[in-house]
This record gives sequence, C-alpha cells and structure tokens, in this order.
Amino acid sequence: MEDDLKREIVFSVISLMPNLGKTKLQKSLYFLQESQGVPLGFDFVMYHYGPYSNDIDSVLTEMSARGTIEIVGYPRGDWVGYEIRPTKEEAAVPPEYAKQIERVAGFFSRLDAQQTELCATIHFVKSILAEKKQEATRDAVTREVINIKPKFSSEVVNEWIDKLVAAGLMAGI
Repeated sequence: MEDDLKREIVFSVISLMPNLGKTKLQKSLYFLQESQGVPLGFDFVMYHYGPYSNDIDSVLTEMSARGTIEIVGYPRGDWVGYEIRPTKEEAAVPPEYAKQIERVAGFFSRLDAQQTELCATIHFVKSILAEKKQEATRDAVTREVINIKPKFSSEVVNEWIDKLVAAGLMAGI
C-alpha cells in the first residue's frame, strides 16, 4: 500500500475515535488489517497488551512530525498514557475502505484499553492456531488466551469471542 494512503487510513481511524490512546489505536489497526482485509502492511507480534507493530509507531512519529496529529502524554501513576488527536479537520474516509474503517472504529471506540487488548489477543491467538494448522476451537482459543493473559476468566474470554463474531470482526468458532 502506498504510504500516503496508509497515513490517510490511520488519520481516518484517529479522527473517528475520540480519546484514543496508543494501545487502542494499535489494536484497531490490527483488526482493520487482519480481520477486515485492509492491506496496511504492518507486521504484528504478541506483546504486553496484545498484538503490536513497531511500524505503527513509526507512522505515528512521522504524522506527528508533519503536524497531522498530536500525541499528548499524561502521567497515570507510575506510567505514562497517551492520547492521539488529529490537528486538522477530519479527512474523508478513503471510500474503498470506508465500510471496514467505520466497522472497526465504531466497535472499538466504545471499549476501554483492556477490552481492546483482550479482543486483539483472542483474534491473534485464533489466527496463530489456524496458521500452525492446529485446531482453533473455542476451547483451544480460550485456553491459550488465558495462558497468555491469566487476568481474564474463561467466561470473559467467551463473552468477547461472541461479541467479536456478532460484530463481524471474527469468524465464528
């Protein structure tokens, strides 16, 4: 994908999601690419809060340097949180990806960072199991998610599997 179009898509997501932090943006772009098929070209690995791409941080740094967005840090106890805001008027959503962008932004704009982390981890685990040609059943995905993220119960994981399927962000399992 062309860099200008990639930045335009990232900007559209930022514009559509108020109070957006880095974690939520990472996971939203993960879903846009991996679930909705938008060919952003980001490489994702499992990290502290679910799938993460260094490439996205590079794009954000570039967009901030150009003055397209502003990234504001604020102290949250012993760590720093971030809010990412557009600095110009909303851009038109690229029409060829409008449906996917609006689906992802609409779903994730209602969630907090922890819920977003869980959703992305569920999808990532399901994708990795399928990629390794292992059985990606509901039980297998739930078990692996809990291994990675023991702070979530099986009931909560299963609840979010259902929500992702209902939202059209993941195939049923």
